[in-house]
Amino acid sequence: MVSFSVKNQVRYRGSLVRHVRRDEKRYYSDVVAYGRQNLMLFPYHLSDVVVKGLLVTPFQYYSQMMEALMAQERSYDSLPNFTAADCEYVCPAPFFCGTFLGRHLFSRCRRNCRKISILSTNLRRLKDEK
Repeated sequence: MVSFSVKNQVRYRGSLVRHVRRDEKRYYSDVVAYGRQNLMLFPYHLSDVVVKGLLVTPFQYYSQMMEALMAQERSYDSLPNFTAADCEYVCPAPFFCGTFLGRHLFSRCRRNCRKISILSTNLRRLKDEK
């Protein structure tokens, strides 16, 4: 029942999940984490609880989602269309390396991040050799 409620982003109050799981804050953090992992839209219908209780804004939600995509080296095309559109709506300006403006800027940012990580690992190796 809890996994069904988390997957479908059911409100805690007024549902049976509150009888199974006692911690409301943990339940909503699980809902947000599941949505972020599965590239779902921000749960706007729960925004009163998520924004006030967990202090997670749509901008933070999508920023962390895009950072995870880059870390996993997944392509921009792996984002569902509605999630990508909402991402661009919530974050219209290039805040993090030009992300949120489309496929091309996402690719450029991912390449730059990859170059930085390669550079940092090479520097670490040189430092360890000395």
